[in-house]
Amino acid sequence: MKLDFRDTEKPAIRERALIAAAVTVLIIGLALVVWNLIELPEKDVEAVKHMKVTLPGQAALEDTDADRKATDDVARMESLNPNAEVLNFEGTRLTDKGLMALQRMQNLRTLRLSESDISTKGVWALSKLHIVNLSVAATQLGDSAMEPISKISTLRDLDLSDTQITSKAGAFLDQLPALKNLNLSGTKVDDGIFPYLVKMPTLWALSLTSTGVTENGLAYLSGLPKLRRLSLGKFKMTDKAATSLSQSKVIDLDLRAAELTDEQIERLVKAQLISVTVSNTAMSDKGLCALAAVPTMRRLMVDACPNIKDATVENLRKKYPKLHIGHQPAFVAIDEDKLGDILDRIKKQRRKNSE
Repeated sequence: MKLDFRDTEKPAIRERALIAAAVTVLIIGLALVVWNLIELPEKDVEAVKHMKVTLPGQAALEDTDADRKATDDVARMESLNPNAEVLNFEGTRLTDKGLMALQRMQNLRTLRLSESDISTKGVWALSKLHIVNLSVAATQLGDSAMEPISKISTLRDLDLSDTQITSKAGAFLDQLPALKNLNLSGTKVDDGIFPYLVKMPTLWALSLTSTGVTENGLAYLSGLPKLRRLSLGKFKMTDKAATSLSQSKVIDLDLRAAELTDEQIERLVKAQLISVTVSNTAMSDKGLCALAAVPTMRRLMVDACPNIKDATVENLRKKYPKLHIGHQPAFVAIDEDKLGDILDRIKKQRRKNSE
């Protein structure tokens, strides 16, 4: 049984992406209006300026924090089906009181607490449960919360992203014998986390986007024989780091917004990579061709890389028909003032045509 208590607000990053997409569609529509000299009624022009963009399946893209409902009412929590296996409280105001009421739910396997108001005291209530998938992302939890989390020996997936933990948390992480997927993105961990990670023989996927990890930490990757998926978004790549990656067992590499050059790509291709994601980097056609030529490569996702030509992507798709290449070209953003100017020109043109 799954119970979902999320409100409709999406994470900020996804909202910005949706807004960018919606604005792009709006600009294209406005360009068509100008091109075809379609006359808009006065009220419609003003309405476009103040419209709220809503995409299918999404709420209006605006702050709905004031509309969030607290879910830590103990009476309500105790009324939940005690046999529930999945509970989702993402984006709610669940507090320690609510967590205490979950202690009786021995069948609970997945618990999502992202953006809730919990503390270490509340997390202790989970220590005797048999949770397999736990997310406490974007909470204020720090290193002290890792002690009760380490008592959940059944944990396989743990999301600690955007919390306050540091590398000291590693002293408890290596006490989780079944842990396979670990997300540390946006935390305060640095190279000091790796001596603990190499003591986790089951670790299969690791996310270190926007952390303090450097080339020195990546030298430990050879000590993680089962690690296959690694996210290093916003990482400052170096020749040493690229060499360490090439000598690891990683086959799925995410380098979104990483500082990356073609020369470093040439070092990476020595690895047995199957999937690579790259975005917002200085990589050029040369680097892309090197990645596509890796014999084991099956998936390349390249977004917003200004030095990548569309023609190169198309040629590679023909050359390697079994390789999926996803390509989203870089686009030029337009600010609100420019958008307002476009609308004003349409309005003036309409008035001129009506005279």
